[in-house]
Amino acid sequence: MIKKIIAACSAALLAGCYSGKTVNYYTFTPLKLNSSVQSTAERKTVLLQRIEFPGYLKTKNIALRISENKLQFSDTNNWALPFDRQVSNYVAELMSAGNKNLIMLESVRYAKADKKVKIKILNFEKNKATGRVQLTARWFILNGADNKLVKEGVFDQSLEPKSDSFESSAEAHSELVKKLVDSISTQI
Repeated sequence: MIKKIIAACSAALLAGCYSGKTVNYYTFTPLKLNSSVQSTAERKTVLLQRIEFPGYLKTKNIALRISENKLQFSDTNNWALPFDRQVSNYVAELMSAGNKNLIMLESVRYAKADKKVKIKILNFEKNKATGRVQLTARWFILNGADNKLVKEGVFDQSLEPKSDSFESSAEAHSELVKKLVDSISTQI
C-alpha cells in the first residue's frame, strides 16, 4: 500500500514538472547587409558604448506592462537572447549597416573614435491597455577625443503591432529600434 502511495505521488510530481507547454523564442527582424568592400578614408568612426537598461529588461522573458506600475513576464514566450543583449546587438548592426559614412566600433582598441554614442533605455515593452509597444530612451553623442557632450536627445515612440501576437510585437520592437537608430544616426 505504501509503495502505491509513493508511486502515485511520484507520478503526480512528475506530471506537475512537465506542463507540456511549448516555449516560443523571438528575435528582431533580420537585416539584409551589403557585402561590398568600402574605403574607410572619409568615414567617421563611432564607438557605441554599452547600452544601459533597467534591470527588469535583462531577461529572456517578454515583458508586458499590465498597468502603470505592474509588469507581467511570459513563461512561454521568450526572446532568443536576453533582451538587453538582443537590443544592443541590433543597435550595433543597424548603426553600421544603415549609414555608409560611419564605422561602428565596439572597442577603441584598434582605432580612435571620432564620436561616442551612449544610449540609456528607460522602458521598452508592450502596454496591454493600449496594445502598443513603447520605447523610451535617452541618447548622448560625445566627442571621441575629450568625451565632451556634443548632442543629446530623447526618443519616445510607440507602435501598434499588426496583431496581438508575440511575433507581431517582436516586429514592432524591431521597428522601434530602427527608428531610434535612425534618429541618432542623423545627428552624428
